[in-house]
Amino acid sequence: MQIANIMAPELKKYAEGLSPDMVGRVVLFTTSNLSRRTVYTLRKLLGKKGIAVEHEHFYAHMLHIRGRLDAVKEFVRKYSAKEDQQ
Repeated sequence: MQIANIMAPELKKYAEGLSPDMVGRVVLFTTSNLSRRTVYTLRKLLGKKGIAVEHEHFYAHMLHIRGRLDAVKEFVRKYSAKEDQQ
């Protein structure tokens, strides 16, 4: 059973398995029923590993994600465009 406010074990395991030579930078996009804690935990975990994490992130409450679809698309477009420019 997953305790509220703690990231999924699969996500934590994945993040712990990353290294700076595997990724150029990370853009965080998360959903949750309760809080943004996963964003802050991932930022800290990846930063300690020397992995660059974009300052801006996208978070949506699970119950309101459908109402944020346009915002999701815009966030993805923004970071896709940045990637294309590099």
